[in-house]
Order: sequence, then structure tokens, then C-alpha cells
Amino acid sequence: MELLDGFKEANICHPQALANGIKYGIMTPIILGDEKPIVMKLLLGLLVLLNILDGAITHFLIQFGFADERNPFLARIVGEPAFMSLKVLGAVFCAAVLWDVNRRHPQLAKGVTLLAVLAYTVIVIWNLSIFWR
Repeated sequence: MELLDGFKEANICHPQALANGIKYGIMTPIILGDEKPIVMKLLLGLLVLLNILDGAITHFLIQFGFADERNPFLARIVGEPAFMSLKVLGAVFCAAVLWDVNRRHPQLAKGVTLLAVLAYTVIVIWNLSIFWR
């Protein structure tokens, strides 16, 4: 039976598959888009990385006088040790919340995470563009 772990036998439907009108056959792996935690883990990892990269680039730009912080909540602590700690803790906290939401509402969590990844990608590119101005 160990060989069948992760597989469904003939004519037995997984609840998500049943909702989509898909029946699994013998030895068909149970792999649906919402059941692959690897995609969400990669998105969350990328989100945390981009958030920390944003903080590091911002810290550098402000420290050397290339820019100033536009976020009114962070403007007071940029340049202090608490700034990067807050960025890292905030990123990890948001990832944990999104991971929890993913358990109940995977499509919503993936969509929100993808939008956040896209937003932080634009922010990081914007921050890096300051070097070429």
C-alpha cells in the first residue's frame, strides 16, 4: 500500500476533482493546481526575498544620500537597525498569514501573493533604477 500513497484507485474521486468534474483512474497522482504547495512556497519565498531586497536597497540608497523613504510609516526608522528587523519580521509575518489563508482559500492566497510579488518586483526595479539616473 505504500506504493499507492498519493494515488487514488479507480472510480474514487478526490473532493476537489469531483468539484471540477474530473475522475481519477488507477495510479493517477493527486496533483491539482491547488494541492501543489510548492508553487505557493516559491511565491512566498520570492515575496519575502523581494521585501528584504527592497529594504536593503532602500537602506543603502538613504544611507548614501541617493534617495529618501517615501513610506510615511517607515521614514522615521530608515537607517536604524530596527528598519531591517522590521522589514524581515514583517515579510515573514505576511508570508505566514498568506500560508494560513492558502489552507482554506488557495486561489485567493495565490492571487494575492502573486500581486504582492509583482508589486515588490516593480518596487525593487524602481529602487535599482535610481543607480542609473
